Amino acid sequence: PIPRRGPQMQSGHADLQTMKYLTLILWGVALSSALIPGLLTWYMLCTDSLPRDVCIGRLQSFSLSLQPEAASRTIQRLTPMEHVSHSSSEVSFPELHPHNNLTFTINPKIATAEVLIAVVSDWNTFTSDLGHASRDGWARFLLTRKKHTYHVIYFVGRCPELITKAMYHVDGHYMYCLNTTDDYPPQNKVFAAWKYLFLYHAARYRWFVKVDQDTYVNARNMDALVDALRPFTSSVQYIGKPFFGRQSEAKKLGLQGKSYCSGMSYIISRPALLAVGPRLDYCLTHVVSNHSDTEFGRCMFGATGVDCRAISPDYKIRNMYFSRSGASVIPLQLSNGRSHVAVSETPLLPDFRAVFLHAIKDGTQMTQFHKQVVQQLRPLQIFPDAAHAPELNSLYHQAQRDFRQTCVNNPTLQRLRNRVELPECMAPVVDGYEASEPVVSYAYILARSEDADSEARVSVLAETLRYLYIKSDVV
Repeated sequence: PIPRRGPQMQSGHADLQTMKYLTLILWGVALSSALIPGLLTWYMLCTDSLPRDVCIGRLQSFSLSLQPEAASRTIQRLTPMEHVSHSSSEVSFPELHPHNNLTFTINPKIATAEVLIAVVSDWNTFTSDLGHASRDGWARFLLTRKKHTYHVIYFVGRCPELITKAMYHVDGHYMYCLNTTDDYPPQNKVFAAWKYLFLYHAARYRWFVKVDQDTYVNARNMDALVDALRPFTSSVQYIGKPFFGRQSEAKKLGLQGKSYCSGMSYIISRPALLAVGPRLDYCLTHVVSNHSDTEFGRCMFGATGVDCRAISPDYKIRNMYFSRSGASVIPLQLSNGRSHVAVSETPLLPDFRAVFLHAIKDGTQMTQFHKQVVQQLRPLQIFPDAAHAPELNSLYHQAQRDFRQTCVNNPTLQRLRNRVELPECMAPVVDGYEASEPVVSYAYILARSEDADSEARVSVLAETLRYLYIKSDVV
C-alpha cells in the first residue's frame, strides 16, 4: 500500500523546497557578485564610444592590476601591436627631414623588455640634429646593454599629413604620432603618451621612464638604477626629482603640500601605470594649471595616494644650471619657460655620474658628451675662478664643489698643464659596446716638412700624447 502524506513527510517536503530556494538565492548572489563588478568595470572603462580593441586593452590592463602575478603570463599571450590592423611596411619621407637615410617602418613588431623609455618630442626636434644625436647616441647604447633590456619610443605630438597616427620604426627605435598639439608646456602630449602606454603596453614592461628630448640618459648608470629598483617592481612607485612648484605659484597648483616629479625625467612602475591609467582622462579635464608635470603628479596622487619620491643619492637626476668655458662660469638662460645652457667641452664628474642629464639643446654637444661617456674620457680641468664674474659667486661655489669631486684620466698632465691636482679616475669598464669604440691608444702625427718649426711642434705634440698614454709615430 502507498502511504499517505503524513505530517512528517509534509515537513520534509517543505524543507526540501526551502533548500532549493536557498540554493537559487545563493547562486544569484554569487553570479551578481561576479557580474556586477565586471559590468561596472566595463561601464567605467568602455562606455565613451571607444573602439572594441581599445576597450579590450583597458580591461586587460585593469585585470592585470587586480592580479599582478598573472602579468608575466599575460605578456607572453599578448599579440604585439594588436590595436593596429595594417601590415608592416617601409616608407620614406626624404622631403620631411634633413637625414636622407632615415627610413620609417610602419607598424613594427614590438617584443617585451624590462624598461620602456618614453621620449616626449616634436616633429622638428625629432628630425633635427638633436633628435638624430639622441637616437644614434644614448638610445642606441641602451639597446646594446646585456644586463637589462630596454625599448625607446619617441612620442611626437603633431606630425606632417603624410605621417598617419601609427607606430613607426626609425633608426632602430620606435616613433608614435599622438595627433595632438605640440604646445608648451606639453600637457596634452604627456597625458596622451601615458594613455597610449596604459592601453597598449602596460603588460610589456616593468618600468616606464618619461624623459624630455633634451635629456641625456646614461646607459651604464641606468643599469645600476634598474638593479636598485628590482625589489620594488610589484609596488606603486613614482620616482624622480621632487618639486613643490615655484614659491610664487605653489598655492595655485593644487598640490596640497604634495610633491611632483620634475618633467625632465621620472620613473613609474607597472602597478603605478595600471592604477593611474583609467584616471588620465578625468585628470586632463580637471586641471588647475597648464603644467604637464604638476598635473601628472596630481593625477598620480589622486589614483594611488603616492607623491614623487626622490631617487637615491647614488643615482642622480642632474639639471645643469651653468656651463663652463675655461675658468669662467656661464649661467643658465631662460626663454619662454625653457632652459638654455651649453654643455662644457670638459664635463665634471657629477655630470658623468648622473643617470639623467638635462638640458642638452644641441646635437653636436650631445654627441660629444655621449662619446665621452662611452669611451669613459675624463678630460683635464681648469679651476673655476670667481674673479671672472664676482656677481655669480653662488654659481662659482657650486662649480668649485663639483670640481673638487672630479677626477681625471691623467693626473700628471692635469698637474703640469693646469697647476691643480685632481685624483686619477678608476680604470675604464669594458663591455660589449666599447669593444667597437675603443679608447684611443695609438696616433699618427702628420707633419709638413716645409714648416720651419715643424720639428719642435711635433716634439711637443708627441710628448703630450705620451702623457695621455697614447703612442705616436710621425709620418
